Amino acid sequence: MNRKIKLSLFLLTTIWLLLILYQMFLPLSSFLIKSYFIIDNIFGVVCHQQEDKLLTIFGIKTMVCARCTGIYLGMFIGSVYILFRSISKINFKIFIFALLPILFDVIFIEVGLYAYNKLVAFLAGLIFGLILFIFISLAINSFYLERENNK
Repeated sequence: MNRKIKLSLFLLTTIWLLLILYQMFLPLSSFLIKSYFIIDNIFGVVCHQQEDKLLTIFGIKTMVCARCTGIYLGMFIGSVYILFRSISKINFKIFIFALLPILFDVIFIEVGLYAYNKLVAFLAGLIFGLILFIFISLAINSFYLERENNK
C-alpha cells in the first residue's frame, strides 16, 4: 500500500478519535466551546449519542456511544497496524465474523436477553472497527492503484 495513503488514513483516524474526546479540549479555547455544537451535530449523524450509553474517560464524556467509540478506536488501531505491516487482501468471511458480535449484542438487547453493557458494546465495536478499517484501506488502495494504472 502506498505510504501516502497509509499516513493519510492514520492522520484521519487520529483526528476523528481525538474529536470523540472533544469535551476534554474545551477548556483550552473559547473557539472550541463555540464550535462544540458543530462537532456534536457531526457525531449526531453517525451515532445516536444516548447519554446513558456514552463512555466517561477521566470524567469526560465521549461524543459517541461505547459501541461507536470501540469502532473508531478499532479503526485507529488498524491505521497504526497498516503503517508497519502490509496487507494485500482479506477474506470477506472475516468481515462477517467481525460484524457478528455487534449483531448479536444488538439482537440480544432488543429481545431482552440482557441489558446494554458498555464494555460488551465497546469490545464488539473494537473488533468490527479493526476489520472494517482494513477493508476500507484495501478499497482505497485498490482505487488509487486503478487510477494510477489508467494514467
